[in-house]
Formats: sequence, structure tokens, C-alpha cells
Amino acid sequence: MKKHYLSGLIVLLLLFAATTASATVLTFDLHPPNANYDIIPGTYGDRVTSDSDGDGFYGLDYGFTPNVEVNYRTLGYSDDLSFWMFDYGTLENVAYPTEDGLIAELELIADPGYQVNLKGFDMAGYNEGTMFNDIFQVEGAESGILFDGSYLPIPGNLQPPSYFPSDYLESSIIIRWGMNWNIGIDNIAFGQQRIEDPPPPPPGVPEPSTFLLLGAGLFGLAAIGRKRFNQ
Repeated sequence: MKKHYLSGLIVLLLLFAATTASATVLTFDLHPPNANYDIIPGTYGDRVTSDSDGDGFYGLDYGFTPNVEVNYRTLGYSDDLSFWMFDYGTLENVAYPTEDGLIAELELIADPGYQVNLKGFDMAGYNEGTMFNDIFQVEGAESGILFDGSYLPIPGNLQPPSYFPSDYLESSIIIRWGMNWNIGIDNIAFGQQRIEDPPPPPPGVPEPSTFLLLGAGLFGLAAIGRKRFNQ
């Protein structure tokens, strides 16, 4: 009996964890493997429910994200980002702007009723020394600019990447960087969280509709009383 009880409790805890918080890691380990300069599939990272799908493989440090989609953009050029296998610091498989001199954007969009939770990401420069982004921002749909790291040094020359931890929670989040295609991004970790419905009013406190009905009833009684008085 106790064994069945514990098993049921464990299942409930796992279900609760899956519905309240989870996270996917975009590693850009694509399937089939891309060659340098190839375009990253536009659906890579959408609604992840497994450690792999038809586009590639994912890290699952915290779980799945079935209610989040990913958009890729090179502003003013195309709705995509390009792929490179190595030589961006010590990273393997990175995303970078499809055209040099332009700004890259990676956007995470949650379904209605959910929020996306950005956990962090890596960034490194190509094998030419320390790099600098002319623009480097994280922007939330509700809060605006959450982080501005423009002109921060980004390591290259096979150095370990810069890791940017975060814990931002928005309906959508954009990571924006450029204007140098020698800076790439990798290991974008993000989760999802369900937006809770507003709690019901406490016992004994009438809801607004109750007040309206009560007011209408009192008004009716007052009208009847006035009519009888006039007679």
C-alpha cells in the first residue's frame, strides 16, 4: 500500500514540475548535420517535446517547452540565421548573422497563457581575437530592454565563451546582437511557465455580479413600496 502511495506521489510531483517550469537548450546540433554557411532550419527549437526531432538535437537540462516557438532573423536581409561548426571560441555549432554588418535576432515566443523564461546563453568570437558587438541586447515584450551588453568584449581565439546567465520571464524575449558575423551564439537555455488564473474572491466577499443583482432587488422593492404608499 505504502509503495503504491509513494509511486503516485512521485508521478504527481513529476507532472507538477512539467507544467510549472521546464527548459530546453538550443545546441544547434542539427540533423542532418549542416555545413558552414548553411541556414539553420526555421523550425529548430519549436515546441520541443523530446531530445531530438526532424531538425536536430536539444539539451534538456530542465525539461520540455511544448508551448514556445523560436524565430530567427538577420534584420534587413532574411528571416534566418546561419550555421558554423567550430572556431567560435571553444563552441561547436553556433548561430550567427547571415550577412556581415547586420543585426541578428533570436526570438522566443510563448503561447497565450504561458510565459517564456530565458535561463542563459553562450557567446564567442571567431578565431581572430576579442570581438565587440555594436549592439547586444535582451528585450522582453512587457519590460522592454532587460539587458544591454553593447561593446562588451567577447572572447575569440579558441578561448572559453562568455556565458550570460539570466532569469527573465516574458510573453516573448528577443536576443539581439551584431553588427559582426564573427560573433556567434550557442546553448540558449529557455523554459516555459503557465500563467496562473486570478484567484477567486475570499469566502464572504460577494463578486461584482452579486452586487448588481442585490442592487437591482433593492431597487425593485423600493419601487413597490413607493407604489403602495401612493395608493
